[in-house]
Amino acid sequence: MTTALVTREQTRARYPNAEGYVERDGVRVFWERYGAGEPTFLLPPTYEIVHSRSWKCQIPYLSRHWRVVTFDPRGNGRSDRPRDYDAYTRREVAEDAVAVLDAAGVERAIVVAWCDMGDSLILAAEHPERVAGLVLIAPPLPVEAREPPPFSFDDVLDTDEGWAKENHHWQRDWRGYLEWFISQCFTEAHSTKQIEDGVGWGLETDPETIAAAIAEELGRTVDYRPVPTDGATRAATLIAEVLEGRR
Repeated sequence: MTTALVTREQTRARYPNAEGYVERDGVRVFWERYGAGEPTFLLPPTYEIVHSRSWKCQIPYLSRHWRVVTFDPRGNGRSDRPRDYDAYTRREVAEDAVAVLDAAGVERAIVVAWCDMGDSLILAAEHPERVAGLVLIAPPLPVEAREPPPFSFDDVLDTDEGWAKENHHWQRDWRGYLEWFISQCFTEAHSTKQIEDGVGWGLETDPETIAAAIAEELGRTVDYRPVPTDGATRAATLIAEVLEGRR
């Protein structure tokens, strides 16, 4: 396991009222709490390629009125970087969220998740007493079997263009992969700052860690247990999708 490699931080619009670490099975996860008052909003991590500063535009406004809790994912920010997939299962992230809520002194929170891979659904299903509501922004909600990735991660390819970059090629050119991937996330004009931030956050981790964290998404074989749905129905859920040409 590797520990956090934190770069010099930019000035923030709002600094946390409290921060700390939780530790589960030898993995330390860094959390922050902002503001006061109810309700509390939990802003969990998205893809491990970035960390909790990806919520930096939402935190200042929300924390003027309510309490906000964030945490860095395993694999980035000030959290540890395990190198085995079992440390990154969706249930591990959900249990990290429970431990963070405990450490931050929060009994129940509205969970606002962005590009969530099922972590927040598991949190609501298995710990419904901790979730007052779910806001799922652009969640992957497959209704059919997952399609295989367009390129194998482990094969030697004759191209490194487009999604072929999501291959062990990234071990040779991690920055090049980050610049390409983050630019696919921010396609709007004048997104230079967002892309710069995203690449910077990605450089705080490394390709070996991300390959372990997203083994399933890369088409590697992993154990899978379905999410029970009975508990999840107890929390009010809003699914927010941004569709091309529709706002």
